[in-house]
Amino acid sequence: MKTSSSNNSAIPSPPDTRIQRLFEELRHVEDRGDAAERVEVALRRLPIDMPVPATREQMLSQVARFLALARPGSGSRPLNRSHALDQAAALIDAAYQDHRPHTLDAAFADAMDEQRAGPRAVIDRVAAAVIQQVQANRDRSAIDRLLDPLDWEQRCRLTTMLLRELAADLPAPPDGYRYRAEELVDDLDELIRLYIASRGLG
Repeated sequence: MKTSSSNNSAIPSPPDTRIQRLFEELRHVEDRGDAAERVEVALRRLPIDMPVPATREQMLSQVARFLALARPGSGSRPLNRSHALDQAAALIDAAYQDHRPHTLDAAFADAMDEQRAGPRAVIDRVAAAVIQQVQANRDRSAIDRLLDPLDWEQRCRLTTMLLRELAADLPAPPDGYRYRAEELVDDLDELIRLYIASRGLG
């Protein structure tokens, strides 16, 4: 992040109803628990001893069955098999992103390793990815709904508030420098992610 040697204080942050509503939505832990609760219910409804898949397609089918139970709105209209398997592959890619570009290979290796929980290990990683994805989509929706991307002053006020909230979490700037909202507006998405992570909301 950029820093500045100017001693001018950050621009004032007068009340902004949309910004306050955004903070309220980002802080609303109860709503954020919905995704986790749905995933927990889905995990309980899955067979405890899932068969070890013989093929990658069988593994994708197991993940697809889990997603049908775990994702919001998934029960309203069943997906065709091809689409369901594509979604399963996409969630495995997110869950195993540290193994890209070999995410399916890594997941299949876990699924075949019964000593490390086998298929359940894959489902558990996908479950965590589902929760993160749902929460990230909610956050993105709130940001898009409540922030005007063309309103520089509004975005600067939000940046000022985030810098204040994150004062204890940001790395200390070099001596003689300070973070300035005017110079960090382009980093607003990153600041929002830091705020969510620092409050244990993500």
